[in-house]
Amino acid sequence: MKKFLIGLILFFNLGLFFNAHASINGEGNLQLSYSQVEYFKEYIKGKNGNPAVFLVAEDGSYAIYWTCPKGQQCATGNIKSVVKDCTNRANVQCKVFARKRYVKWKNEINPGKGRISKISSKLTMSELLSKLTELGFYANSTTTKSSTKKVVKKITTKGDLDGFMNALEKAKNAGLTIDADTTAKQFGFTNFEEFFNEYKRTHDIGDITLDDAKEFLLGADNTIEIVESQKNLDKLHDLITNNEYFKKRTGYFKKKYKDKLKLLVVYMNYEKEMSKISKDPNLKKVGKFDFRFRFGGSIAGMTPLAYEDCEKSRKKYKLSGGECIIVESRIGDDFTNLLKPRLKNKKIKKAEKKIEIVKKQKKAEITQTELDNEPPIIVISEFITVKDPNFEISGKVTDKGTNVIYVKADDQDISVENGSFKIKKYSPIDTEIKVTAIDEWGNKSSKLIKIKIEKEATDVAEKLEPLNPSAMNVQVNDNKVALIIGIENYADIVKASYAKADAQYFGEYSLKALGIKSNNTKVLVDEDATFIKINKVLKKWLKSKIIKGKTELVIFYAGHGLASKDGKELYLLPQDGDADLLSISSISRTALLNEIKNLNPKSVTIFLDACYTGSSRDNELLLVDARPVKIVADEEQEVPSNFTIFSASKNSQISSGLKKAKHGIFSYFLMKGLEGNADINKDNKITNGELLSYLDLNVSQKAAELGREQNPSLSGDPNKVLIRY
Repeated sequence: MKKFLIGLILFFNLGLFFNAHASINGEGNLQLSYSQVEYFKEYIKGKNGNPAVFLVAEDGSYAIYWTCPKGQQCATGNIKSVVKDCTNRANVQCKVFARKRYVKWKNEINPGKGRISKISSKLTMSELLSKLTELGFYANSTTTKSSTKKVVKKITTKGDLDGFMNALEKAKNAGLTIDADTTAKQFGFTNFEEFFNEYKRTHDIGDITLDDAKEFLLGADNTIEIVESQKNLDKLHDLITNNEYFKKRTGYFKKKYKDKLKLLVVYMNYEKEMSKISKDPNLKKVGKFDFRFRFGGSIAGMTPLAYEDCEKSRKKYKLSGGECIIVESRIGDDFTNLLKPRLKNKKIKKAEKKIEIVKKQKKAEITQTELDNEPPIIVISEFITVKDPNFEISGKVTDKGTNVIYVKADDQDISVENGSFKIKKYSPIDTEIKVTAIDEWGNKSSKLIKIKIEKEATDVAEKLEPLNPSAMNVQVNDNKVALIIGIENYADIVKASYAKADAQYFGEYSLKALGIKSNNTKVLVDEDATFIKINKVLKKWLKSKIIKGKTELVIFYAGHGLASKDGKELYLLPQDGDADLLSISSISRTALLNEIKNLNPKSVTIFLDACYTGSSRDNELLLVDARPVKIVADEEQEVPSNFTIFSASKNSQISSGLKKAKHGIFSYFLMKGLEGNADINKDNKITNGELLSYLDLNVSQKAAELGREQNPSLSGDPNKVLIRY
């Protein structure tokens, strides 16, 4: 019985939603030793100052008190810190025994308030021992039993509290939604409100209201068709992150964490909240929830730790009826909604449950000869060949006994219209799909479909589409700035084929695809990209354009890169750079990142179409006597959390040119991706992860045709949205 109440109280009042008094005041059986009573007498007398708070370890092994100077008002508001200090000293959880001269520790005798709980400072030691014995905190053999009995009062209640609480707990554990008023009547109460008032009279449950209690008891409304659309997921995200109590109690939005990558996880009844949103799209508030957040790592690294934090919190505060959900990742004011549909896998089970109910209801109405025992027939080929990894297959399903048929492809529900269904999937390799059909009588049939991905054998290079910046027309953002550098013709080293065209084209994409105004874009090519001119732009033009914490900076570089002889530093070569004098004639990658970081932009996205192996795009050596260099510099090392860096290749690979497209391979597919081709799920936005997947698939394939390996890489948040269109 208490387990359910504790869950109810803790869900509303503990975790990050807690009532200070309910969580820090002691409760239950406690016996003080004689020496502890002497110590308590010292506290009550105010020997060292006005009594503030007296703490005792839960197992009675330790006690300590705090006072405030005499003649001053004793403020006891910040109790949590002293409880924590006591706990650290005792190595056992401490609780408040007394505040000022009132014993707050509750047991079957002491209510924790009123005259009975007040201790006079004038009591002698024997009188204090007698008082604490009367309150049940000291086992004094010289004190008569009758003195204890005078204080103990038997509390009479209306109705069967224990029986009702047990019924509520069983219903909650079984995942059932109950009628609170009807159930209350079964246990001797007029309605749920009478039960609630009776329980509140006999138990300390903090500031829980009647509506709070009913909200906790009610599950998802099973009469509502839950719609897990992106719009509803965005609505739930908005209600969570803008919850007033959440924003008031969390450090999630505070300045110290603002520029760090954060991951928010909550514990809530997701199905219930989505049911409410599906019923009322204008819902103003979700139910209370517990929350935790992680910061400072990658999304992949923080995710399991965030779930672990949430699960620990759930167990600690005995929360039930919900689940741990990752809500979003956030840097500054930029966030990515990570809420995903969670109920798809449950729909078939619910359908099967409904079917069982319908079968039982109709069983008496149907004769044995009318029962349908035949499963649906799935009409689709078991072997299908497609030409594109992003494919769609279709089939039909029929049933002699009914028109109500449900179809499932692996773990996804598939809509059926007039007996026909379509399955969309993306797979770059051969795959299999298990199709299952269920009729309203629960009869099932399945079919395993084998899909062969057969790419056309024609020369892909002949089919390369020309770049078309006009394919996109993103709204202009005044807070975006672009620096674009392309160096094809170097003064003293071999050319970087097509790098000039890469930069000039990217200048158009910066406007059309990234929404950067022309007067916020600086393009430097060939002779305009010398060491002096690049540094002048970095230290003067860029500094004048960036507004701290507001500007979104984009940098594109196409040209040569080179590693230092020890392989510990990476350099970008300006047009007049000397490969033998890198440290004084080239742009250090580390120095570039620090230069930009010190300008404090809101975010930085960098595209580097360069390699550091000492070879050109045409596989020519930059230095005649060049020897292989083992590159040990880590491209992800020291990258600030608000930076995103796309690199054309891994450190040991060559960044190649694409002759028939007259562009670098990386630059060509980067710009094709920004035309919308990288939008894998067609949701009109491209994330860093989607762009990397598109680049890796296409760049590696084209490089392989040249007999090389080239795999683009990403340093940054893969879930961050790069563009919306």
